[in-house]
Parts: sequence; structure tokens; C-alpha cells
Amino acid sequence: MEQTSNDDFIAKESKVINIIFGLFFLFLLLFAISNASFTSTIKKITTIILSIVLPVIFFWVNASKRKPVFIINSNGLFYYHNLITNWFNFQSAYIDALKTRGAAPDQFVLIVYYSNPDDNKIYQITLKISITLDKSHQEIMSAIEKYSTSILE
Repeated sequence: MEQTSNDDFIAKESKVINIIFGLFFLFLLLFAISNASFTSTIKKITTIILSIVLPVIFFWVNASKRKPVFIINSNGLFYYHNLITNWFNFQSAYIDALKTRGAAPDQFVLIVYYSNPDDNKIYQITLKISITLDKSHQEIMSAIEKYSTSILE
């Protein structure tokens, strides 16, 4: 089954957002190094540096790859290149916000219901919507509505 064509809706990792997050953690690393006291234990300094270096690497790698997360087309809904459901087995989908503690933004998820023609059961899958995508959760839902209804016409 072909995953991509010219008419596909593709939500990728946003290069700009990942670079911004990477720069933020890089500046945080530089700040931590410049303010580290020599009386601090090596273990504390190493822990601080590693806890900041890993996000820097993660965001820079994401910025360089820009891999598709959601592909929505006439064949169905794909998540990281895996077919979640085709439109014939698609039942419904909606966006939900998972509440987070503190000042962190809500984490959005896409909840998809689909049927399995082999056992006539309805299944549910929850797909994370990263805040670093180049498309919003509203755009993802609009694409699902567009393609799911166009197959029925």
C-alpha cells in the first residue's frame, strides 16, 4: 500500500521548533557550566551536564531528520510509517488533551477507533501528538475528516 503521494497530508517534526528547543538546552548547558563551582562534586556536575546534553542531542537529531509522524491520505492513517487503519475500517477519531502538572503545556493525543474485519471488534489506539510537529492537532483532525468522509462519497 502506497504511503505517500502528492495529495497527502504529512505532519513532520518541525525543524524550527526543534532547533529552538535545542538552542534553549544548549544555552542552559553553557549557563550550568559557567556557574558550576569547583567545590561542587564531580557527580553533581556530571549529572547536570548529562541531563542537559541529552535533550540537546535529541532536539538537534529531530531537527535534522524531519521524519513524518502522521501521513493521512486516501489509503488511510499512518503513524511513523505504520498503517493504523484504512478508511474502510475507520470508525471515528477525536483529539483529547492529557492534563499535565505544573506549567507544562497539555499533551494532545489522537484517539482512533477502528474495526477489524476478521473478528468484527472495534479497537482503540491512542497516538501522541508532539508539540514539535509542523502541523497543529486541529490540522491533523481536519485531514482525517477530509479523507474519511471522501472515501464514503
